[in-house]
Amino acid sequence: MESNNLFHIINVYKPLLVRALKVIYIPITAAILLGIYSYIQEKKVDTIYNATIIYMLEEELSGGGKAETTNPMLMAIMGGGTSSNKNLMVDLAQSNKLLETTLLKTVVIDSELVVLANYYIDNCGMRAGWIADKNEKMMAFEFPENYQTGFNKSKDYLIRSISRNIKERFISNTLESGLIYMEYFGNHEVFTKTLLDNHFLTISEFYALRKSKRSSDLIATARKKKDSLLLAVRAHESGVASGIDQSFGAVMSRSRLGEVSQQRELEIAQAQYVESVMAYNSALLDLERNKPLISVVDDPRFPLKSTYPNPLSKGLKTFIVILILGIAVLLGLLFGLDFLKKQKEEYTNTAS
Repeated sequence: MESNNLFHIINVYKPLLVRALKVIYIPITAAILLGIYSYIQEKKVDTIYNATIIYMLEEELSGGGKAETTNPMLMAIMGGGTSSNKNLMVDLAQSNKLLETTLLKTVVIDSELVVLANYYIDNCGMRAGWIADKNEKMMAFEFPENYQTGFNKSKDYLIRSISRNIKERFISNTLESGLIYMEYFGNHEVFTKTLLDNHFLTISEFYALRKSKRSSDLIATARKKKDSLLLAVRAHESGVASGIDQSFGAVMSRSRLGEVSQQRELEIAQAQYVESVMAYNSALLDLERNKPLISVVDDPRFPLKSTYPNPLSKGLKTFIVILILGIAVLLGLLFGLDFLKKQKEEYTNTAS
């Protein structure tokens, strides 16, 4: 029972605790230093803003026709199923090319027209980094309005670098309900919201354009044919009138041969023109039928959801964690050394 006596335990471990108190300053000092370091590092962290847009891709009015292809992207563009279309929209949001298109758009921010990529460079730390590095060549970089890639290697490299940097904080996926969402985390509130709004417009316009391209081509062809047949009808009408004038007062039937021929050509042209008008109207209806229906369910609005750095809390948490771990390690070492010392004494006594 003596081993369970509290005073006996204190008396046994008292020398060990005295030794621990003599070196307790080591874990305390380490905890203080790491706590201060954590505090300083947390103060350098920028506020992170989160913008999210949720939308739905509704089924086509007529249900769409099944495309005779096994390529998922082509099936989606040509109306091969709502599920494929949703997957396509998710993939389009991650496209480097479309993200570059968004960054090169001219947008209105604070009542001023700016190229979105220039706004990112000026307000999201990139130009500040160039100034800190005293890189005069990079400080002069600006993207002009209506800039197109493929003509300036340096600017093309820069816009691709910005695009890749943004993609690291960009998420696009589908919810369990089937809704599609896009999410972007940035350190500048205005840029974060503006980028997401305009990127949604970019992928929606691209998807709508590709989805209705076949119908648009049919409309253009039908319009050209309709216009050319209208000119032919008018030409034949003029020819009929001219034939009537020439045969006016004639007695012989053969003298009206030209008029009859022109009349027949006019009837044929009129019939073809009526068919072309019907084909044109049908193409217009087909375009409306193939237009995708995209409805925004939730859009990003100010103020955006934000995560602010808390250096004091981070420093205190680091201090407490390091202090506890330091004391635990210190006691563990002392207990271990004491145990080895006793083992050595027992071995020496046994050997002698």
